[in-house]
Amino acid sequence: MSLTVSLELAIEQKDTVPVRVYDAQGRERELTRAEWSAAFPHYMVVDDYPASETVYSSNVTGNLGKMAREAGLYEVLWCPDEHGITAASQLIEPLRTGIERLKTDPARFKLLSSPNGWGTYEQFIPWLLNYLNACEQFPDASVWVSK
Repeated sequence: MSLTVSLELAIEQKDTVPVRVYDAQGRERELTRAEWSAAFPHYMVVDDYPASETVYSSNVTGNLGKMAREAGLYEVLWCPDEHGITAASQLIEPLRTGIERLKTDPARFKLLSSPNGWGTYEQFIPWLLNYLNACEQFPDASVWVSK
């Protein structure tokens, strides 16, 4: 089972409603959300603006699960939500610690590389470093995982 991790930043909603209206003089303008709510209290604004933007996304093979577990990274990578991790900033220290653990004893961790070549120590380290870099670059981003 592969793992896809994503970091997403919330996008601030526009204050205007994307609806064309014309005032009494025939001039086109957009309504503010407050104006819309006052004029149409029983109608909800549904706009096409996304609520978030994916700033990082990457996939890694599930064959690295044993290595991740040995390095103390499995829980934060595969199931962060179950451990209260919702923001990228919460991943920075666990990733640094796990990467250091992997780099300190490569021989031990290389033994956990997948024999079929899909999920090796040499693939995992750069993947982790890229993820760490993204977390440091976007500490306020929300963490999403798909298994």
